[in-house]
Amino acid sequence: MDSLWEGVWQVKLRNKKTGVLVWASGFNLASLSEIIVHFDDDSADSDYPSNYDVQLADGQWKSLEQAFTDKDVLPDNKWEYFGLAETDEQRKRGYL
Repeated sequence: MDSLWEGVWQVKLRNKKTGVLVWASGFNLASLSEIIVHFDDDSADSDYPSNYDVQLADGQWKSLEQAFTDKDVLPDNKWEYFGLAETDEQRKRGYL
């Protein structure tokens, strides 16, 4: 998993409507139903997870919402950040 900075994960997302690739790792703390997405031009925006697919470790794409449901993507224990689950232990406890 790529590190944005220590303790924070990045996942590659694809906008379902436009196909634009972005990076994300955090929830919008002012509106927890949204995530913060980062663009290649160093800008960022807040958007709904339902608008994105996530690239899993095996290279496959899956709806971000389904990836959270399937525990392929998990929040950290403070619900500030999220990333790809790497172990069965993480999946079992439900957070990174």
